[in-house]
Amino acid sequence: MNKNLYMACVGAFLLAALGCSDGDISGSSEDPNVLTALGSSSSVLDNSSSSFWGYPDGQPRLCRVSEMENAPAGCDWFAEMWNPESGNRVHTGFDNGTNTSGIWYWKLDTNELLIPSVQWVGTAQQGYDSLAMSNVIERCGGSICGASHFNAIDDGENRFNYEFVGTEKPASVDIAFSMAGKNASGRFDEVDVSGLGGFCVGYESSGLITMYLDFNDSVNALLDTMTYKVILDRTTINGKSKASDYREECFAWADFSRYGSVLVHEAAVSIEDAIKHLVGVHFKMDGYYNKSAITFKIVRFGRFANANGRKALDGENLPTVDGSCVSPAVVENFCECNYVDSGAVIDGLRLGHSYAVEEAKANWGEDLSARNNCVNMMWMRSTLEMPLMTAKNLPCDNAQPKIMQCADGSYRFSQEFASVKSRYDAIAEENALARKRVLLDRVDSCLNLSSSSAGASSSSYFFPCCTAFAGGNDLWNGETAFVDVEDFIESPRNDVEYGYFFWGTDSADGGTSTIRWPVKLGNVFSAESMDPVIDYCGGLCGTAVLNHDSLPYNPFVTVGFWLGKEYMGEPISVDVSSWGGLCISYSSEVSPALELDLGDSLNALLGWALPFASLPKSVGVVEKCIKWSNFKLPSWVKSLTAVDQDWLEVSGWLDSAGVMASKQLVKVNIKMQASPGEYDFSIRAIGTNRQ
Repeated sequence: MNKNLYMACVGAFLLAALGCSDGDISGSSEDPNVLTALGSSSSVLDNSSSSFWGYPDGQPRLCRVSEMENAPAGCDWFAEMWNPESGNRVHTGFDNGTNTSGIWYWKLDTNELLIPSVQWVGTAQQGYDSLAMSNVIERCGGSICGASHFNAIDDGENRFNYEFVGTEKPASVDIAFSMAGKNASGRFDEVDVSGLGGFCVGYESSGLITMYLDFNDSVNALLDTMTYKVILDRTTINGKSKASDYREECFAWADFSRYGSVLVHEAAVSIEDAIKHLVGVHFKMDGYYNKSAITFKIVRFGRFANANGRKALDGENLPTVDGSCVSPAVVENFCECNYVDSGAVIDGLRLGHSYAVEEAKANWGEDLSARNNCVNMMWMRSTLEMPLMTAKNLPCDNAQPKIMQCADGSYRFSQEFASVKSRYDAIAEENALARKRVLLDRVDSCLNLSSSSAGASSSSYFFPCCTAFAGGNDLWNGETAFVDVEDFIESPRNDVEYGYFFWGTDSADGGTSTIRWPVKLGNVFSAESMDPVIDYCGGLCGTAVLNHDSLPYNPFVTVGFWLGKEYMGEPISVDVSSWGGLCISYSSEVSPALELDLGDSLNALLGWALPFASLPKSVGVVEKCIKWSNFKLPSWVKSLTAVDQDWLEVSGWLDSAGVMASKQLVKVNIKMQASPGEYDFSIRAIGTNRQ
């Protein structure tokens, strides 16, 4: 099974698991001392969320730089090269005498579809100069931070026609530093770093970062398209950074895998030989689709002081200790709470993604899958839905033997771990196969729809499956867990979540109405998540169960979406007047209404008489588009004594409610209100009404 399967441990579940603790394992709290070896001072903060397998307590121990000379037992790294007190450069310890080592620099690599850019926190220059990134480092508190953006070259058909991952070179943002610096000819010198044992890094990221090693020209030529790299998994969702998202990982040289155009073959140069000719370290972020972004923060970097030639063993199916293993010695422990069933489920979902991609390639071929929008859609959507890997191996008080080394040097799994691993693998594999089937069924559905839709061009849709209507689905087409609000507003904010779905009932006024969903709500992040419904329905579908109870009016339920919410959960208003109105594709046994919610303060001023537009009921799926000017306040607003009628007329709300609301919209409600009964409904697409 893939090694990454065992790097993932989900913190939300681990905290509640028996035997695990989330204690502080940081180094000394003394004042920082001078780093004599590298001529810099540094203080090291808490190792609050490190993640790495292969340690008795489940994670690497970060110790203070001042402890390097007389390091206490168990120190795995020191962040001596780069930390919040390092200044503008990485102190590699390998400068070639020109004082040009460790300078941060960056480059952008455009492909035929996407243009990459970086939104720096501060001002960054692109020249190779120690001051080029000084403003960014200062603004980031001694780190390198910003956001990588990937946007389509044009707004034409190509913006939706992205290559299948792995078949074409993606656009990329590459942030790097050199180990030795530049020589007199302006080229980077190489150094032998084999004595370092490996590298450790502390970082935050909302997407995958590839940390890869760059060698001299001769080694790179022998490696051809291959490179030695490790993957730094994402730590945040949508860039929502908080203290607990900071992560640390350590990699021995053996952990750097060979990747290239051919993934599995013998490298022309081994990692042991290649690292004797290291030129630099790169942090690369790839982009595959329009309007994608990755926020990042590189906080610490240093040598893997305690690697001790450790081999990467987690991905191997080692035999179990038996009588043939003479004098077994424990070389690695594990905590059983890091292998709970819930973690296996998430790992299975991730593995199912890989299974589906591989089977798609086998079914349609590498070249066809690269051009096939239905296969492309499956990969893209499953990538967006991929559970966040919160690889947070917590320490525990009852660690058990995991890997043993026999007298002959061979490695074996302990009996205890073999039993736990067997159960974990079985659960992961079961969920992986189920997930693969869901993903491939989407491709089949999409292909069938594309072939039967006369005149419909699937290349006109980012996700063509299931809801390829003629128009009105540019915000949402029933295939994603969110509405693409930020794609259609000016200057979206990085600290805001846009377009999240919700549902509600009349319970606040004494009603007992509800929605009977076809599948159970919830995912690993929220018990109320509507993702399973969207998966099942290709949109939102269910039954509105309307009950009168003590209500003085007809009962109702609503589904809808927030325009935007700040990370602390506070809703914001958004100017969407440029949309021209709203379009919706739906079916409903009750006449629904589109209702424009303006937030509690303004809603109260209007006496909760919100601008709305009625829609006809329809057994089949229909599409309706409503201009902002056609949204009106309900007639009963004029009878509300709590509303200042003069203000209502003078302010423009009485005559132009929809236009007024579009400039400060908080959420959109799709309201189903009728006499008591059960009414089926389906929401298939939502769009702007732009001309």
